[in-house]
Amino acid sequence: DAWVQLQNLYMPATAAYRREQNETSCLADTSGTLDDIRLLLPSEVQGILQFDKKLSTYEFKFRVAQAYTTLSDLRGLILTRQHMVNSKKKYASGTAMMTRSNTLIQDLYARIHAQTRKYDDIYSKLQVLRAVVPPTVATLADPFTTLTTNDIAGLKSFDEGAEGHKRLTWIWNVRGVGETKDQAEDTALRVEFCRTRARAHRWEEECLLLAEEMRRVTRFWEWDAARWK
Repeated sequence: DAWVQLQNLYMPATAAYRREQNETSCLADTSGTLDDIRLLLPSEVQGILQFDKKLSTYEFKFRVAQAYTTLSDLRGLILTRQHMVNSKKKYASGTAMMTRSNTLIQDLYARIHAQTRKYDDIYSKLQVLRAVVPPTVATLADPFTTLTTNDIAGLKSFDEGAEGHKRLTWIWNVRGVGETKDQAEDTALRVEFCRTRARAHRWEEECLLLAEEMRRVTRFWEWDAARWK
């Protein structure tokens, strides 16, 4: 009730709209939960109701902050999931332990998908609001894009595949990743950097060893040819 009264003050058109919706649907049913109540924010009634355009800007900025937070939570869940998968491969043994590990991992998958759906909803609202907010404000949403299945696969160093094709997906490069206070994310990114650096050094060493091997082969055959003269 408090929200509806406050919204009627700043978005008067929503009062008549709510009455109309309640008369033509079951929204007036008191047995519903709080989640069933439509907030009728600017992103939901854009193009349907008239209201102060500044409210769209306020919601847009809120959605931008919400998107950053959601991506941060999503990264944390992905790292936790990968840690659990690696721990299962290394240490889990026996039916009871395997079952418990699988249950925890499946729970993490469910939470990741929930965060993904949340981000998708936020991103769709940002796209609606982006069309009506000032251009200078709209640029705040530039770091965000559509989330795909590959984006939530995790850090590529944990995946199988060719060494030369390992890279970070865009969610790990969004501004704020390096500024996060989440120690787990910082540690994971440092590990990723160290692994990439180690691969580069290993390739360099292999090139040097190959050159040395070629030199020794040539030197051996020169010696062997001289021995037969």
